[in-house]
Amino acid sequence: MHRKYWLGAVLVYVLVLGLALYNILLQRQPRAADPPVPTPTEQSDVAAITFFIRYRCGHETPLAPQDGLAGVLRILGVKEDAIAWEADTINSAATGLMHMGYVDALCRECQTYLFVGVKDGYVAVYHGIPREGAELKFVTDIPISRLPLDLQQGITQGILIRTDEELNRFLEGIDQ
Repeated sequence: MHRKYWLGAVLVYVLVLGLALYNILLQRQPRAADPPVPTPTEQSDVAAITFFIRYRCGHETPLAPQDGLAGVLRILGVKEDAIAWEADTINSAATGLMHMGYVDALCRECQTYLFVGVKDGYVAVYHGIPREGAELKFVTDIPISRLPLDLQQGITQGILIRTDEELNRFLEGIDQ
């Protein structure tokens, strides 16, 4: 009978030790829901203020220059009154302050592209990429109705053009 208690005690001891070890290992693994806590060296890398600039083309650019608003203006090459700042700022320990502004211009990436689209029934050329907010460069005298249906659909959706030479070849090709 003494043996039964001894065996039971050993089993309870092994069970308790296993649960304790499991709990220790479980606590050491990072949880997916918890954000990583920055170390003191990482905290110094986080900028105090991050500026988010939204352009007319819809693109957003996060900027966190060390010298604040002056750095943002220098990077963007705009005057301070060209940015319409939203009233709300978002503050969190991980990101610092975030300040959102709107610039009524195309972003640098969209300024480098051209696309052929439609304006008032005529073939038109825009700066940017095919989406809302593109900047009209000029309207041709080519009516969209004169083109084949598949080309009309492509131009209505927007045909991306990389260079001025490619644009000239395209317009000469459809103006026959």
